[in-house]
Amino acid sequence: MSYATNLRNARMNLVRDAIAGGTLYLCSGAKPSPVRLPQPAEILSQHSLPGQVPSATNGTLAIESGVGVDTSANNTGLPTWTAIADATGSMVACKSTSELALILTYPAGDTQIVAGREVRVSRLALTEGNA
Repeated sequence: MSYATNLRNARMNLVRDAIAGGTLYLCSGAKPSPVRLPQPAEILSQHSLPGQVPSATNGTLAIESGVGVDTSANNTGLPTWTAIADATGSMVACKSTSELALILTYPAGDTQIVAGREVRVSRLALTEGNA
């Protein structure tokens, strides 16, 4: 079943409202099922999300500024999944990194997230399926 763009935008705007002011976790290992918050050993870095998130366009919710910098990553590795919690810490979404658009910036010379080093998220985009 395919959905009209206005319906896809409305669904993603519900996600926008839920994640505003929340936390993005970049994690390693297998994505859990059912959805849950990550365990400390799974968290590579964590980033605050802005309180004001732009509205969805064409079924995509794109956050291109305002994501907090993790100045000291928790663990070392390449992120394989993400978890997003709302402002109260309750779980909202869990996605593998292949299911979303994520642009990270590491310090010069790093090819992955390194414990104790800075991690920046330049862009996070979530797309509602069934176009």
